Amino acid sequence: MHDANVNEDGFDRWGMLVSAAQRGDEVAYETFLVELQAWLPRYYRHRCRSSAIDDAVQEALLAVHAKKQTYDRARPFGPWLTAIVRYKWIDWVRTLKRESALPLAPRRRTARTSRFSSCPTSGSSSPTVAASA
Repeated sequence: MHDANVNEDGFDRWGMLVSAAQRGDEVAYETFLVELQAWLPRYYRHRCRSSAIDDAVQEALLAVHAKKQTYDRARPFGPWLTAIVRYKWIDWVRTLKRESALPLAPRRRTARTSRFSSCPTSGSSSPTVAASA
């Protein structure tokens, strides 16, 4: 990774800042968030539509904030951080997929398109799910 905030060993500087923030250092935490906010758009640039990058960044910042106390400074910081921002991206993709799968306008139910109908060929009066539901 070639980034001013990331050295050869990964995200060591940010790991130190988050560790300090866990101990109550507000300046370290603010520094970390400012630097992270500058880095996240580059992370999401090739993963999200350009119109969604700002939303993805905000969601990731909220998630990192919520998970801040779970960081264990005995472990590498990079995998901890990238797991959070990657999972936020996966959540975004799932949401996008669900939204694209929804019909644009709800269909009006009629006698022919009701959710349940009797199966006329079985001779049974038990309800079955209609194919158009």
